[in-house]
Amino acid sequence: MGSIPIKYFGQKTTLVVGQICVTLSTFSLIVFYQADNAMGIIGSLVLFVLSFQCSLGPICFNHPVETCLPATIGPLNAFIWINSISTNILGPYLMSTIGASGTFMIFGSISFFFIIYSVIFVRNTSFRYNDFKVHPESTNLDQNKKQKIYLSKKEKQEIYIPIQLRN
Repeated sequence: MGSIPIKYFGQKTTLVVGQICVTLSTFSLIVFYQADNAMGIIGSLVLFVLSFQCSLGPICFNHPVETCLPATIGPLNAFIWINSISTNILGPYLMSTIGASGTFMIFGSISFFFIIYSVIFVRNTSFRYNDFKVHPESTNLDQNKKQKIYLSKKEKQEIYIPIQLRN
């Protein structure tokens, strides 16, 4: 499911919108839990799962494969799985000590921080737009449209390298 929005909107846009939905669903879980609204909790969980599966889930494994050298992909995937396992271990402990509202407040705050991080630091590796106008004085709108240009494998791997250091 995640490949559909990535194809049309690019990885960065899909990541940011998905992270916003994940964050909203996490904070809405707190509200519905406090209000003792079971249907709201279920709706929030469905929104969370759909948002995660359409954005964060596939992107966290695709982005390193596209932007990193092959030798670094194994350790990066191991880090992702270690993070997932530690969250699974930490979650029940937090639920038993600070309760559901506190646990979801922590995870929602982390998600909110990641929205800001994604907007500032993550770059789109799916495509870029070419602003070049074929004929600046032309009235033909087709010639002056932004064109979607898909990045090559080399361009994707060099996306985080400063321009001065690229070969």
